[in-house]
Formats: sequence, C-alpha cells, structure tokens
Amino acid sequence: MAKKPADRFGTCGEFVAALREGAAVNRRAGPVAPYKPAQAIIEAQQQEEAQTELETVGLTSPEQRGDTHLKHAGDAIERRPLARLVSDELGVLALGNTTTIGRAHDHSLVLEGPEVSRDHASIVWDDEAGYYVLTDLGSSWGTWLNGADLPPREPKPLHDGDTLEIAGHRFRLSIAGAEP
Repeated sequence: MAKKPADRFGTCGEFVAALREGAAVNRRAGPVAPYKPAQAIIEAQQQEEAQTELETVGLTSPEQRGDTHLKHAGDAIERRPLARLVSDELGVLALGNTTTIGRAHDHSLVLEGPEVSRDHASIVWDDEAGYYVLTDLGSSWGTWLNGADLPPREPKPLHDGDTLEIAGHRFRLSIAGAEP
C-alpha cells in the first residue's frame, strides 16, 4: 500500500480495475513456467551445484566427474559421493557436507510433530573416513538406524540402502555409485 494517502486507490472499483489490468499484462507476457516435481528440481539444483564445484577444479565433463562431488578445499580435493535421503512421504533430499534434521526451521530437513526435537539429528560427510555419519543430537524420542535405536551423540557410519527413522518419518539412504 502506498505511504501517501494521495497515492492510494480512491475506491474499491479503482483497486479492482488495477488488479484486472495487471492480470491482463501477465497474460500478455506469456505462459508461466510449467510445474516441476520436487525431485526434478532437487536433481537440477544438485547437477548445477556439482557442475559449479567441478568447474572450480577444472573438471567439467561427466566422464571426468564420475559419481562424486569434487570441491577444492585449500590444497586438498574433497571427494563426496552424491547421496540422497528418499522418503515416500516427503520426497528426496540431497545431502551436503552437513545435513541437519529437526523441528527448528533453520535445519536442512525440517520435520513436524511433538516427537521431533528442535535439534534432532545430523548427517555429516567424514572426509577422512570417506563416508557419511549419522548422529542423534540428544533427541528425546530417539533416532533409529536400520531398526536400532542410536545412542545419543555417537556418530554411526551410513551405507547405501540404510534406513533412518525419526518420529515415524522413514527415509532410505541412496548413494550414487555404491556397490550393491
């Protein structure tokens, strides 16, 4: 709404006319981009992120890239496989170096419900070990890995196909290029 009364609409009719005019302009601008399912958006973002990281170290082709993210970190190159949490209920979440899970809205994966702690769990890429680790952050209701309750604050290695459960939300870990 305009700050000066003189700049505001004089009547509801003037406001409606302005809305109709704006809608007509939008129709002339052409169609809106088609809807993309969440998984397609995530995959496109992940490919773009991987390509940007690869260009940093001069690797741009899929043959050079393989199934790993490569990122220049000082003099070392970090190798992290492309990994995702897959949920029938919530869709797909690409994992980064650190993925946080909880009820707080600043987490990578925000879950709702009274059994979800504000800061529930984390999944972190351990560059030295060469795998992801899952840690329960001291949640009240626990974090389950392959049907077993995780002890709080004890990182556990993750493998392709592992199942993770938090407050009834079930996820399967998918790691690109992992051997069956």
